[in-house]
Amino acid sequence: MHTLTSLSALPGCAPGPEGLARWRHALRSPLHAILAATAVLESCPADSQAAVEARRVIARQTRNLAWLIGDSPHDGQRPA
Repeated sequence: MHTLTSLSALPGCAPGPEGLARWRHALRSPLHAILAATAVLESCPADSQAAVEARRVIARQTRNLAWLIGDSPHDGQRPA
């Protein structure tokens, strides 16, 4: 887990409240997409097309989060 100190050391993140606000904003969109996709999974049959798409959203947004926090296996390339 990243602390305020380690977040301020990440590229593109200025120290202090402004940098933290940018990180919160960057993390918010993928997290909201994952939350929405889990709601879909809870409300539809596991073999439905909606569930298939929800799993794709979760996978894609998890890769985006990994890239944002620097755990990307893609040599610095942002995932599609």
